[in-house]
This record gives sequence, C-alpha cells and structure tokens, in this order.
Amino acid sequence: MSGKPLVLRERVLRDIDDAVERYMAQAGTAVALDLVDVLEGALRQISEQPESGSRRYAHELDIPSLRFRPTEKFPYLVL
Repeated sequence: MSGKPLVLRERVLRDIDDAVERYMAQAGTAVALDLVDVLEGALRQISEQPESGSRRYAHELDIPSLRFRPTEKFPYLVL
C-alpha cells in the first residue's frame, strides 16, 4: 500500500540524527538501529493512515490538523 508522501523538515532530520548519535554513544549501535526502525515504522503508519493519532496538542499549539503518536520503546513523540 502506498501512502501519503511525508515531507520531513530539516529540524526533524536533525532531531533524528541527534537521537541516533546519542543512542549510539550511550547504548550502542543495536539500540540506535532499533530507534531508527521504530521511527521508520511510525512514519510509515502516519503516511498510510494520516488521520490516525491523537489530537491532544492540536488545540494547545493552534494547529488544528496536528496529530501525534508516541513511539514504542523510546521516549519520543512523532508529530
């Protein structure tokens, strides 16, 4: 199934790179690669089901279409 194309902002890419580097330094390559897999899965799910996810922060941030989902195993939210 092909999904809706995602456009990742430069800030998002930097945040991902920073997190991967941090996990590599503190927990090792296997954990960093696990983070990459988890993030890719979350992004794939957003692409395939863009209306899924919680709207919890949409009102607070005044972005009506904003949705988020927490990642599995890692303390990150994907907005």
